[in-house]
Order: sequence, then C-alpha cells, then structure tokens
Amino acid sequence: MALRELPAPKPEGLEAGRLREIFRERDGQLHLEEPQLRATGKLDYAQRLSYLFLYAHEKTGNESVPRSALSTILENSNVLDAHARNWISKETAIVKEDNNVRLNSAGRRAARKYLEEVFDEERKADWLPGEAGRSQGTKAGASDGAGAEKGNKSGKRGGGRVSKVTTDWVPRWKALGLVSNGYSVLKNRTPGEKGVFGLWAIRKAVGEDGKVVSESVLSNFLYHAFDTKVENRSLGRALKRMSAEKDKKVLHMGGTKFQITPDGIEEAEKLAAMGKGDASASASAKGKGASKK
Repeated sequence: MALRELPAPKPEGLEAGRLREIFRERDGQLHLEEPQLRATGKLDYAQRLSYLFLYAHEKTGNESVPRSALSTILENSNVLDAHARNWISKETAIVKEDNNVRLNSAGRRAARKYLEEVFDEERKADWLPGEAGRSQGTKAGASDGAGAEKGNKSGKRGGGRVSKVTTDWVPRWKALGLVSNGYSVLKNRTPGEKGVFGLWAIRKAVGEDGKVVSESVLSNFLYHAFDTKVENRSLGRALKRMSAEKDKKVLHMGGTKFQITPDGIEEAEKLAAMGKGDASASASAKGKGASKK
C-alpha cells in the first residue's frame, strides 16, 4: 500500500511557526530570539523588526500594541534613533491610534515579505545591530506598503563588517603563518568543523576582539581567509548542534553568536597541524622533482 503524501503546511501555520522562531514570549512580552533579519543597514533593520513584531502580535490575537512596546524592542536592539522614530511617525502602513500601533493590509504584506526573507538562505544581506554599516537601509518615510528595501547594491555584505574582516582580521591571520593552505584543510570538513576552525583562527589573529563571533562574520572570514564558502545559517545550525554536545567545542552565546571552547581550540590545532603536514609533504615532493632534473 503506497504511503499517502503528507499535505503541505498551511501558510498561516507556517508563518506562525516561523514567527515563534524569531520571537519568544517571556513574562507576557515578545522578545527577539533570532536577530538575523536579513537587513542591509540600521534603518532597514528597524523597519523589518517593527513589521515582524507587530505581525507576531497580530498572529497571537493582539491586533494593536502600545507604541511603547514597539519602542522598547527597537531600543533593546539598539536601532531606535531619530531616523527610526521619523520613519514610524510617517509610515502609512503602520496605523497610529491614540497610544497604540498596528499594521494595515500594506503593513501585513510587508511583514510577510520580510518573514520570507529571514528564512531565505540565498539572501546575502546580513547587517546586525552593533556592527558598522549604513545608517539607512531604505528611504525613510516610504509609503509603498512599508518601505520595501532596495538591497545592498554596493556588493558588500554587512556594510562595514566586510572591511573589518578583509582589511584587519584576514591580514593578521595570514601574518601568523600558521597554515599555508587552509582550503586543503577544510575542503572535506563538515560545516561545524569549518566553523570551529574559523573561530580558532579569528581568536588567534585578533585575541579578545574575536572572542565572540556571529555566524555571518564567521562565514565572511572563512571565505576571505580560506576560500571556503559556508552559508551563514548552515554554520549557525551546525554550531548550535555542537554546543549541545557533551564535549562542547563551541558555546552558543545567544542569537547567531558563538565562542570557541578549550576543547574546540584543541580540535582546531589538530587540523592546523595536519595543514602543516600537507605543506611539508608538498614542499618535499617539489624538492625531489627538482633534484631529478
């Protein structure tokens, strides 16, 4: 007897599940659990968070919320500034009623669009609060159904974050000369192993400044330092699994941020030693070839 194909989840149920991954209810309030909103800059992040926050409340039966609650979650994410306040006051997709705010139909469309993008692994925009970058991801006061973002046309990922990785961290790592061919070390490794090695290399290169690293910064470092591409969310999922193991090689510091442990450092140093062995073998082979000529 053939198994029946399970029905696809209804859009409403899928949206509710995704919103629960982004927000968690604690003490009667929604708190941001997943900070990676695929934003291109500070204002874009504030806009996305505003729509998703109001949409999450709507899905739980709260059509409108106090404006102070919206301000609080933006403030907790360090994105509440004059640009964000000005945008909220002018954005027609967010309806202001006395001291409450809610989404209209245009706002709900924008929220659904941003919700899709949070889980779109092909989307490269990944600005996070506290990182350098453009202060405005979209034009303030846009009223086309919620200030739809224009994308990161500069080609840079995360604004100033790429500059930090490429102009500071990667050169400092390469100057150490610890591994001659990191690509060969990592090419057949799992995303988790690549993540641990990258965390170790960053810590070796920049010390305390690289103690806690986000999955997006780690992905950038792996690419620029070792020519190794690993998608942000794949890294995050793998490292979260590793953080739950008995012999923890990484610690999950919340959201998308991770820290390597002494066990992880030991594991990474073993991989680095293998890389040195490969380099020595290659140099020896070249020497023998030259002596035969």
